[in-house]
Amino acid sequence: MDILKVDRNVEQLQKRRLSDIRKERDSSKANTSLDELRREAGKDTNLTPYVLACIENLVTLGEISDVFRDVFGKYEGGRIV
Repeated sequence: MDILKVDRNVEQLQKRRLSDIRKERDSSKANTSLDELRREAGKDTNLTPYVLACIENLVTLGEISDVFRDVFGKYEGGRIV
């Protein structure tokens, strides 16, 4: 199996882009949408509208994924840890 190796320049570019997004977005709206996602994820709720609100407020995929890992745990080795 081949291992994907990302060019350092591409990696640095992506890090700058993420940093720029975090600087330019309305942090209050981003944090509010993440808080709402976290609150609703603990319920039997359709999370799609909350994920879309996060995306509209420029929350990153990593930040959304962190909420899901915090609430639901991480699937590893055939079990949730």
